[in-house]
Amino acid sequence: MIRFNSSLLTVEIVSLKTITTSLGGSITVVDDKRTTDKEEVHKRVGVPMAVARAFIMKTKNTTRYLKPVLTALVRYDDTVVAMERHALGSMGTLVYEDFEGVERQWEPAAQQNIKNLVVPLVNRPDREWYFDGRYVFSFSSKDVNHAITQGEFLTSDGRFRQVMAMSVDLQELSNKDKLEPVERSCLGFVSNRGAMAVSPPIWKKLSDVGGTQLGKLAKAALEEDEMDDEDMASPVEGVPDVAKKFNFDEIDNSLAVNLNFALKAGQEIGKTFGYEQVEPLGLPRLMIELHTTNLPNVPPQIKSTYDCGIRFTHALAWLLGMSRQANTLETYVMMRSLMKYLTMKGIFRNNTFDANSIFKADKTVADVPQLALNDLLEDNTTQMSLSAILQQARRGIRARKKAEEDIHQFGGMLNEE
Repeated sequence: MIRFNSSLLTVEIVSLKTITTSLGGSITVVDDKRTTDKEEVHKRVGVPMAVARAFIMKTKNTTRYLKPVLTALVRYDDTVVAMERHALGSMGTLVYEDFEGVERQWEPAAQQNIKNLVVPLVNRPDREWYFDGRYVFSFSSKDVNHAITQGEFLTSDGRFRQVMAMSVDLQELSNKDKLEPVERSCLGFVSNRGAMAVSPPIWKKLSDVGGTQLGKLAKAALEEDEMDDEDMASPVEGVPDVAKKFNFDEIDNSLAVNLNFALKAGQEIGKTFGYEQVEPLGLPRLMIELHTTNLPNVPPQIKSTYDCGIRFTHALAWLLGMSRQANTLETYVMMRSLMKYLTMKGIFRNNTFDANSIFKADKTVADVPQLALNDLLEDNTTQMSLSAILQQARRGIRARKKAEEDIHQFGGMLNEE
């Protein structure tokens, strides 16, 4: 884990022109050194996608400004962790006069909160504070292994444990009311040899792990319980608490890890730690099964629903173990991103393609009629579909030829000039 150093927090005020979440997130700001009275020059600054998305939401989805707006960038070392726009928007100025006519310089709320709230909190001697790129967090014990040992068992063998951490969301530095330390859940893991690892506080509660998929299963299980005994009081209110219905001993029976995760983890971990580290993903085996050496080119529908062959709990334990090797913030943020991806987009319900999920009651694949190609061609509907496809292809060919002729003609005109 990365220890938090409050002295690495800095605030820079820039003139923001545009912001986007595309290509991982970025902003364009006015380049003061190259801008003149006749020309406004801009430069691109990389910003994490989560920070860019949060800023866009706070500013009512504004992504482009006709007049640049003063914005404070809060950096931890070289990484932007928070952004704050001037309260007056494009009308805001760096130097202004207060009600008494005294000239003052704009001081972002984030800068004040760092000085008055964050620094005093993390400099307390009774705790060790860590940073995952978004949350500053600490455990009840300075000894992380002791905190994991005291964690609540999530599995009968105690391999996975829930470890509570006090955390502060640095993405909310401009909002004083949201900087109070709150409890979030970390996922601890103890290997057969006694080695311990713990995740950053990605989840507010561990029932969010695989929440979308498991939530549906838990809701279905709850409905079955209610059907069995309508008079029995429901053990949960509203959305079912997944942790009460599914623990980590059962989670592998409900969820499978998809090809999307194998590709993303293989690329990120291979690039950072070396490609020999991605052997557990079995990428060569997947190439053989899918009859291709270009796995990224597999259709997205298959990538999101193809079981890559590694159990969910094994994949999670593997990521937790790899995170122990992260010794820079950039690497740790990457591992955090993979853990979040695994529990949100890297899994699917493994009963998705069960016969009872696809066919109507008492129906199987044997009930699906099979027709020869000639029979399909004689069908009016099929003929119409094939005709439409062929017409579209002809239109595309004609459009390409027309474009080539226009380009050739335009080139000839330029040569004549």
